[in-house]
Amino acid sequence: MKGKFMNIIDKKIHNILDKYLFQIVVGFCILASALIRIHFLRNYLSIDAIYCLEPWMQFYEDNGIIGGLREGIGNYYIPYNVILAFLSKFPSIRMIILGLISCIFDYGIATVVYLILKQLKGDDYKNKAILVSLAVLYLPIVLMNGSLWKQCDSIYSFWILLALYFYIRDSKRLPFIMLGVAFIWKAQVIYVIPFFLLMYIVKKNYSILEFLWLPLIYIIAGLPAIMAGRSVLDVYSIYLKQTSDITEMSSGFPNIYKLGNINGMLYLFGIVAILLTMVVFAFSTIVTQKYRYNISEELYLYMAAWSIQTCCIFLPFVHDRYDYLAIILMFVYAIAFNHRLFASLGTMIVISALLYCKFLFGFEEIPMVYYALAYCICYLINTIELFRRVINCEKTI
Repeated sequence: MKGKFMNIIDKKIHNILDKYLFQIVVGFCILASALIRIHFLRNYLSIDAIYCLEPWMQFYEDNGIIGGLREGIGNYYIPYNVILAFLSKFPSIRMIILGLISCIFDYGIATVVYLILKQLKGDDYKNKAILVSLAVLYLPIVLMNGSLWKQCDSIYSFWILLALYFYIRDSKRLPFIMLGVAFIWKAQVIYVIPFFLLMYIVKKNYSILEFLWLPLIYIIAGLPAIMAGRSVLDVYSIYLKQTSDITEMSSGFPNIYKLGNINGMLYLFGIVAILLTMVVFAFSTIVTQKYRYNISEELYLYMAAWSIQTCCIFLPFVHDRYDYLAIILMFVYAIAFNHRLFASLGTMIVISALLYCKFLFGFEEIPMVYYALAYCICYLINTIELFRRVINCEKTI
């Protein structure tokens, strides 16, 4: 009976849908993700954008590109300042372009996620890999970070993901070049360094000298400001200066220092926190070394995410965006390799999204101690599950 009511147009439509439905849905979801970002970019400015990024670009407009680089402003390293300097020439749309740059890297992240999953699971997983990478674009923190907050966490995260991709492909040098490029965008790249040091110890598949790419690329990236007339010391100490004005153990991140009454005691517990973090990684090295033959390539994603989360939980000077890449990595790993993590991962995603909304929109505040308690419990669950996998060499879905 259906055939009677189908004209030639309907038949063509159904033929196209039967043949290309997956591609059409994926294309629509990509388009929708772009339209959401464009809408956010055009209609919202965060506090950071109003009181930091816009004045910095105005500084470059007033002083010129060379003069601005010579004098220096803000606490970002030179490459990001070069972007701010050039965008200062477009006063009416510069904030939109700045956010757009970060949003473009959202799609770079999704692309590398696809490449990693295809490398780990083969061509048979191709369509699922596309869907997972597409879902990354809709993670709340990924949606909000560049388009609403106008932050650049997607930029350095993209290069770290490329480093992981090349490491999975057994490249000896490219991972560290990628880490070096990531480091010139954000100092938080150091949060994933413990993973690569751990792999150096237990896998023994590259030289310790490869880590020299990070300072080398850092030095090269600072040259534009030095050539503009800024002092060498002033340029290369930018990352050290980022912590000079911080007085709290944690700036908006729900880690262990939000559980007690010591958050404002950086002078006393700052060095203790750094040493405690090193102790945690030291113990993890002993366990990982013993069971090193159980570490599969898929666990690299989990271990890198855990490295970042560990730094966020124990180190001082942590801000509320610093688990950005950890959540992306954990999300990808949980969907593709270990569904047991859904509960803790989902809780962390919700907490991070709520903290973004708290900062961006001033939503009614839930006491930070509740966020911290839930987040630390999730971290503990993730830690137990990681080392259970390492010790037992299980492949859970």
